[in-house]
Formats: sequence, C-alpha cells, structure tokens
Amino acid sequence: MNRLAFALLLSTGLGADSARSTATAQPPPSVLGQIRGVVMEGDRPQPNLKVTLRTDVGEPVATRQTDLEGRFAFDSIAAGPYILSSVKAVSNGFSVGEASVAVEPNRMHVVTIRLVYEPYWPR
Repeated sequence: MNRLAFALLLSTGLGADSARSTATAQPPPSVLGQIRGVVMEGDRPQPNLKVTLRTDVGEPVATRQTDLEGRFAFDSIAAGPYILSSVKAVSNGFSVGEASVAVEPNRMHVVTIRLVYEPYWPR
C-alpha cells in the first residue's frame, strides 16, 4: 500500500474503526447471563473481600469486591462454565472458598462461596 492510500484509509477512520470494533466485540445480549452471590464464613456474610471469576481452565475473567453484606454480582457474562473464588487472611492461615457455576444465556445464577479455614496456604 502506498503512502497516499494509507493516509486516506487513516483519515476516513476505516482502518482504526474496523480494527477497534473486532477487538471489542461483545457477544449479543441474548447469550449473556448474570451471577449473583454471597461469601460466607460459617453463618456470617463476609464484607470487603475480593471475588475472582475464572473460566473453568483458570483464566481470569473479572473481579469484584463484596459489599457490607458479603454480596457480589457479575453482569453480562458469556455462557459457559466458570469458577468463583475468594480468600480471607486470618491468623495463622487463610480462609478460602470456591464455587462452580455454569452460566446460561438470559439467566441469573445465584452462588454461595463458603470459606473454609486452611492453616497453610502454599504460594
């Protein structure tokens, strides 16, 4: 491509817009689901904890922080299997929890992550 053709392509915005639209393409809303949940330790909701959403093969998708009542929410999640996890530092160890969810299109999934004390957490 010569310089003039390249300059015309850039000035019309076709090159940048078409590249940008494919890079940020989202699945249509009809194939997205929602996840709502709570992090619990015993019978106590856990506020201000990080919740991580990962694919079933461990790739991070998103994180949220629980509110004062231990609740969290993930919106516009593509259908498929996911793992949710949370960790809380406690004296002499950690409380950790995981939950699996299979997100289906146009559905809200409710999940509880139950923290369990682990005296040792490998690095």
